[in-house]
Amino acid sequence: MPNAGDYYEIELKNTHLNWGTYRKTASRERITGEHFIPVPRAESKRLGIYNKIKGTGVGNNEFYARSADGYYSGMVKISGNNEQGDSHGKNIAESGNLKGFHDWFVAMNMKVGTRIRVEWISSTEILFTVL
Repeated sequence: MPNAGDYYEIELKNTHLNWGTYRKTASRERITGEHFIPVPRAESKRLGIYNKIKGTGVGNNEFYARSADGYYSGMVKISGNNEQGDSHGKNIAESGNLKGFHDWFVAMNMKVGTRIRVEWISSTEILFTVL
């Protein structure tokens, strides 16, 4: 589990910016406005970032989150994995709402190559900073 002061930085790619429409699978209909922040496998392992397999709830796979620019605030969830049964999460999105980051991404003009710092300011809170 991440602690206050833990962080990583990530560069957004097309799949993170357009998750609902830029997909490798056809497992569901295309939906515009869905976004997520990736969690690289090495960072997930280093920081102990887990999906629901290791437990659910605030401080486990859900965190209070806000952006340093003051535009985003909400509950986020760690989800996904790299292989079946893997407990290390690979995505951060608003809990229950894959469109939750949409207005923030648009307002900050995020595009391929935008860098984001994901920092834990406590064991239950994340601060997102656009670099």
